[in-house]
Amino acid sequence: MKILAFTDLHENMEFFKELERKSKKADIVICAGDFTIFNHGCKKMVKTIASLKKPTYLIHGNHENMSQVEEECKLYDNIRFIHKKVFRVNGINIFGYGGGGFSYIDRDFENFIEKHKILLTKKNILVTHQPPYNTIVDEIVEDEHAGSKSIKKYLNHFNLAISGHLHETFNKQEVINKKTLVINPSPTGMLIEIN
Repeated sequence: MKILAFTDLHENMEFFKELERKSKKADIVICAGDFTIFNHGCKKMVKTIASLKKPTYLIHGNHENMSQVEEECKLYDNIRFIHKKVFRVNGINIFGYGGGGFSYIDRDFENFIEKHKILLTKKNILVTHQPPYNTIVDEIVEDEHAGSKSIKKYLNHFNLAISGHLHETFNKQEVINKKTLVINPSPTGMLIEIN
């Protein structure tokens, strides 16, 4: 399955053109939040993302109002709001947890994963706005990390972890524990294949 993942679009239509181009090669689209600027244009941006005409799995970032994003997503058959939800797509579980971006410990996130741990299989994707702590995608300057220790704690359950929030780490990726690919796909997106 080919995934087009992106984050932190912030209403940039030039970047969206690049997403349109890349989406032609994707089976599904995943958005890790912050597609608006402080929730401005939320309705327009959800409609814009829906125009990719691909099954899309989306969370809100710290710039969006969760309730409004959830309501806007209901208007489109191809978009699923996945905050605190798990969707199974082609045998792969997609776990979504949006918002945040500013706490090292997030008990609500930990409770979400514990509650749904039974659904974890051989192929799992984690979509969060905040990056996992002490990884290449949360290092804002050398040896200074701004990610979530709670997310890091559960990384070994996932094959792919998609996050955003930190613009300094756009397009960065690394493999953790020889298993989990951790990425910040940037506003222009990354194509990832997972089987």
